[in-house]
Amino acid sequence: MINAIRIRNFQRHKDKSLHFNSNVTAITGYSDTGKSSALRAFRWLCLNKPRGFSFRTNGSKKTKVLAQVDEKLSVRRLRSNIENTYAINEKGRIQKSASVGSEVPEDVQKLLRVGEENFQGQHDPPFWFNLTAGELVKKLNQIVNLEVMDAIVGDITKRVRDNKSKKLLVEERIDKFEKEVRSYNFVDDVDMEYRALQEQFSEYFDLSEKVEQGTYLLDDIQGLWKKSRNLKACVNDAGTVLEFMEQLDHKEKDVANLSKLMEQVEELDEVISRGIPDIEPLRVILVDLENKEVEAEDLLNCLSSARRHKLAWEQAKEAWNRAKKKLGDVKVCPTCGSVIG
Repeated sequence: MINAIRIRNFQRHKDKSLHFNSNVTAITGYSDTGKSSALRAFRWLCLNKPRGFSFRTNGSKKTKVLAQVDEKLSVRRLRSNIENTYAINEKGRIQKSASVGSEVPEDVQKLLRVGEENFQGQHDPPFWFNLTAGELVKKLNQIVNLEVMDAIVGDITKRVRDNKSKKLLVEERIDKFEKEVRSYNFVDDVDMEYRALQEQFSEYFDLSEKVEQGTYLLDDIQGLWKKSRNLKACVNDAGTVLEFMEQLDHKEKDVANLSKLMEQVEELDEVISRGIPDIEPLRVILVDLENKEVEAEDLLNCLSSARRHKLAWEQAKEAWNRAKKKLGDVKVCPTCGSVIG
């Protein structure tokens, strides 16, 4: 921002300083007191216009305008018979530009940032209203670089066009997908049937496990059934053994009688040893005794067999009790439905 200017030997201003307000600065005064010439001096500094020496104060050798940009930076414009230059003073160091032609040096332009469009004279036509369309575009382009705006507008237009095409394509796809979704309405029914099949398969697997368990139980029952029939046969044999044992008790009595006869034989043997009496009755007794001895041996063999049958019967009875305990409360066969006795 330009804070102040100092004008020396420009038209009626031999040495004049103007300080600018940060918002608006108004230059007032009577006619022909230098208001317009001060504006022209500022225009000469910023635009290098007008050219020549017509603005130089009569009797002076050089014209100079100084603009204070901030506390440590200023720009100076100088024109004399032998010098026509711009200079930038930064922190007390002066950087002179080359001799000035028709254009303002680029570094000065960047520093001042003031152009033709910033000036409006008292007798100038209304601001831009008398310009042709081409001239107006050229002026606007000096301020805002319309080429960039045109490129941006073109890019935006292209993006809008592309997005419209994409929108149409997306809408077509949405319509297509909606039709496909409507064509897939049967999926819900299929899903329900699938869930029902899953439940049936679950029930089937549960029943399969129960059938398998029942098969194992049936095998156990059949095995126990065979064992029970064997046990029944053993029980029948045990009844026979019991009858035989009853007979054996009678035989034991006969054995006791035989023992008594043996004692009598021994007594007779003693008698015989004393003398030789008539032994015919003794022979009869001896033969009868031998027969009794054979019968006794038979009885002993029967007794031994009876004892073995009794042991087998007790083992069969114990097996029967175990089988009965294992069957528990099973009263009916799960396969044939017959009553288990």
